Amino acid sequence: MVRSLAGMKKLKGGIPTCRWWALNEEDLIHLVKIFSTGLYDDCLFLAIILTGFYGLMRVGELTQSDVKAKQSLLKSTLRHSLKISDHNFSFIYLITKGSIL
Repeated sequence: MVRSLAGMKKLKGGIPTCRWWALNEEDLIHLVKIFSTGLYDDCLFLAIILTGFYGLMRVGELTQSDVKAKQSLLKSTLRHSLKISDHNFSFIYLITKGSIL
């Protein structure tokens, strides 16, 4: 009963929600200025952030858990599916017989 009442308070606005703001292009410009050091880790961080932002991807699609039990190739974007052209990049998903999207 206590959990039901707590859930109702959340639904009806009794408990204020705390959310992070969405990234915008000004934030990305600021990040590029800060992390343009040429270090491998900084370049990797920028690549993940920019790919996720412009590719409309979730964090789970860009990273992999350190916990072996939570790792799954079905949830990962495979690097061999990346196609790069002069003006854009894309991920190609191959649908095989019996696959589930």
